[in-house]
Amino acid sequence: MKYSLKWALLLVLVVLPGMMCISCSRPESPAKKKLAEIQSQLDAEMAAVMGTDQKAEEDEQEEETVTVLSPVEQAAQAEYEQGLRLANGFECEKNEVEAAEHFRKAAEMGNAQAQWAYGACLYHGHGVEQNYPVGLDWLSKATKQGQMEAAMLLAHAYTHGEGVKQNYDKAIELYKLAAGRNVPRAQLSLGLLYRQGVGVEQSDEMAAKWLFLAAKGDEPMAQYLLGMAYMEGKGVQKNEQEAKEWLQRARMLGWDENQKIEEFPPVKE
Repeated sequence: MKYSLKWALLLVLVVLPGMMCISCSRPESPAKKKLAEIQSQLDAEMAAVMGTDQKAEEDEQEEETVTVLSPVEQAAQAEYEQGLRLANGFECEKNEVEAAEHFRKAAEMGNAQAQWAYGACLYHGHGVEQNYPVGLDWLSKATKQGQMEAAMLLAHAYTHGEGVKQNYDKAIELYKLAAGRNVPRAQLSLGLLYRQGVGVEQSDEMAAKWLFLAAKGDEPMAQYLLGMAYMEGKGVQKNEQEAKEWLQRARMLGWDENQKIEEFPPVKE
């Protein structure tokens, strides 16, 4: 499926129906029309970041349902799965040191999941001595193979300047990469960045746009913030009914209105 068609289907089948009242149907509100308009801007933004041709090629690859692993890939997957069992104490005694070693072996055989897991072990110092440079290198390798959890951790490193010089441009590029793969946490992060105006020009409309996508992915913080945006008319037209619906969804997912809203660190001079 081509990129443009895929996003068109996303709008028709997911985004627009999701904006309707769960229990009743009503005429499309100006707020919904506004979100529909800015959705096209998001499509262009994603195409600029990932490249339309590249995304289309990735979409075609995702359509392939039959994957035959080579002997090396099978061995790598087995090492990775054993690492998971040891890291979580599943059917065995928990052992982070041995888990990291299995992740390392699988990572060196090219397993993307293991590259992320081993990179995370090095980044956090789980089962191995903390080593930011080597950890970030493995996370970069995993990201290049499409491992989005690795991309998210890399983005975190760049926003906080952990093991690498703070660089919001690279962080935002990584967040958009993950957001384009429908990672709600990445979409929430972009919404927070635009809401706060850190690393990007502050924009309530852009914040609402990203928060909307994250809210559709069941991110309770995004649902709460989107509900408040509708309540206050920030970035979207004020709509108390929409606000109540999103706030209710957030509460159903365990959101406590007393919880602290995540904030990104200021740009270091």
